[in-house]
Amino acid sequence: MTIAPNINTLWARCFVDELARCGLTDVCIAPGSRSTPLVEAFAAHPQIRDHSLIDERSAAFFGLGLAIATGRPVALVCTSGTAAANFTPAICEASHSAIPLLVLTADRPAHLHDCGASQAMDQGRLYGSFARFFHHVDHPEPTAEKLRYIRALACQAFHESLGPAPGPVHLNFPFRKPLESSAVPPDHRDYVDPDLARTAPLAIDGRPDGAPFRATSRGTPTLSADDARRLFDLLVKAERPLILAGADPRGTRYAAPLHELAAALSIPVIAEPTSGLRGLLEDRPNLFTTGDILFQSAFYDELGAPDLILRTGRPPLNWNAARRVRSWPQALQISLSSAPTVLDPDHLLSWAIQTDELAAIEALLDLLGHDDRPPGDPMWLKHHRVAEDAALASLATEFQSSDRPLTAPDAWNTLATALPDGAGLFVSSSMPIRDLDTFLCGSSAALEIFANRGLNGIDGTIATGLGVAAARGEPTVIVVGDVAFRHDLGSLLLASELGIDATLLVLDNGGGAIFDYLPIAETSPETFRKHFTTGDHQAFAHPPVDPTTWQEPTTGEELRQALEDSLHTPGLQVLRVRTSAELDRRIRDEIRAAAAGGTP
Repeated sequence: MTIAPNINTLWARCFVDELARCGLTDVCIAPGSRSTPLVEAFAAHPQIRDHSLIDERSAAFFGLGLAIATGRPVALVCTSGTAAANFTPAICEASHSAIPLLVLTADRPAHLHDCGASQAMDQGRLYGSFARFFHHVDHPEPTAEKLRYIRALACQAFHESLGPAPGPVHLNFPFRKPLESSAVPPDHRDYVDPDLARTAPLAIDGRPDGAPFRATSRGTPTLSADDARRLFDLLVKAERPLILAGADPRGTRYAAPLHELAAALSIPVIAEPTSGLRGLLEDRPNLFTTGDILFQSAFYDELGAPDLILRTGRPPLNWNAARRVRSWPQALQISLSSAPTVLDPDHLLSWAIQTDELAAIEALLDLLGHDDRPPGDPMWLKHHRVAEDAALASLATEFQSSDRPLTAPDAWNTLATALPDGAGLFVSSSMPIRDLDTFLCGSSAALEIFANRGLNGIDGTIATGLGVAAARGEPTVIVVGDVAFRHDLGSLLLASELGIDATLLVLDNGGGAIFDYLPIAETSPETFRKHFTTGDHQAFAHPPVDPTTWQEPTTGEELRQALEDSLHTPGLQVLRVRTSAELDRRIRDEIRAAAAGGTP
């Protein structure tokens, strides 16, 4: 590395070089003056893709989407002041979803704080407990010791973001002027002695052969032999065991061995769409996707409640699943999760196993290979299969026989049949994620499904979905309600600015349909209308931006054709489906009730 014209430039180059050596491939930059040294260093590095996004809030959610889809840390860069504060919503989501982010905020030097200087505020621990690790970076100095420090810090930040509890890491960089890569005279405080390259080659150039300055190896937390045996015995002895797989961005890591274990022990696996366990439906005889219907039906009342529930991922989002789980306090409930916090909002767990899921399941499979006891009751599994087949048949009948106007359930049924293998689906929180669970269960395609399930917010949905689409480089559909659409209108510009191909499906029911299920809809209808329904059908009578395509299909067939066309058309394709919130709710409830009533 050549000696830089000033220490700010060299400082940032060494830091960014080290991140690339650790494996960083993407950075989202919200431009600003104080962050210039970092911006120049990232822009010049050949191994890092630099995405320019003007709005910090959109930039952070876009970076979140990149990290969700790739499973790798993504860096965020911004200038000082409120710019850094605008990263906060995405950082909160990343913290609760265990998504690795490297948050790099520029700051004024210490002498410009607490004196009324422009754009200077306290950025220390700005993100509070949401950051897994925080470090206030030292002022740049042209010494070998300090350059070794900044390289080691880059390595530490990268690996802290990966775990053992993955999440956002925050480094706050104070920079004094000159911020640009301009030369300074030898008597300047920021002058870098050219002889430093000879006297301190390790600090200037890093380790040879592109190795990280400081590698980090952490032991994987494993289940003890005694605990593995205890869990295995409980699973084998249970008469009516059930595995509930909740949302987990890491679920694909352990999906195959979990299915193998469940098949060997005849345990039904009811998986949420965002669990990572639905990816390939073939050869998964124990996988069930109609949990919403089964939990609403009288199935378990007649067959008997589970006596053991093994949970992975987050607690159930589905209302019916959550109600059922609460109604089974007598069942032995066990969670298997690498999350640093015990996920037990109903306080019903008997045993919280905090360990690496893959290692634990592999330990159980090893015990299975040395155990000659017979598998679980095949009739328990068979009854689930019969019930699921009946639920799917009932759902199909409900949709085939309909001549009603297009509804949200109809739109989801169209998605279930129109999306091809390998398509990606990013789904907004609120009603869309719940409708996904109910009405996409009949899909036979192998889909990659993503959502912001950490805090279930609807902000930043479009930006996150576009980040997912950019990372995948494959057909991706982003499904949002009209309120989430309005929350993130500014992010529509990202698709054209960054050259992203994606389909945005807007389910426009006039605002806030999920609130229809709140008691206030009945107790105070005027307040409900003004403050909870949050919009009407005229909100998007004209496209607020100029996407490549804007269509408003009114029938299922028109929507199917528009979806299929959009997946092969460059640019952002926006499909707006206008529905009636009242009709959506009635049809949603009728279909679910009919399907639940049709289960044996």
